[in-house]
Amino acid sequence: MKLVETVWVKNYFTAWNKYFLNADSTPDESVLEKEIEMASSELRQYIDVDPDNMDDILKYHLLVIIKKRGYDLEHKDEGNEFTPQVVKDYYATLSYLRKMASEPFNTGGESDFTIEVGKPDKPDWFVL
Repeated sequence: MKLVETVWVKNYFTAWNKYFLNADSTPDESVLEKEIEMASSELRQYIDVDPDNMDDILKYHLLVIIKKRGYDLEHKDEGNEFTPQVVKDYYATLSYLRKMASEPFNTGGESDFTIEVGKPDKPDWFVL
């Protein structure tokens, strides 16, 4: 099950047609849809989420995973002497998702974390 619609991905990843190609090397929306499903499945490995509770942050991380999948399709067997930005973003996303998965409020629920602010020790010099 896809967590975002194909139209949403096309709007935010306008270069999709350069990466999601069929055997004839022409842009193929069915290839894109398959990769969206695979990326959604990968995201769900870390976080229990469905399309109804996808917030903007999770959509961003899903889009990073989709872009990485597109990059892998285009550059399957190429060895790079440098790490492309899309790969760096992907690893940062995985790190973020692992961190979210380890926290008890990983689906956007309320946390028990609070900050209490007391009276300052010194007077505020900037208040007139």
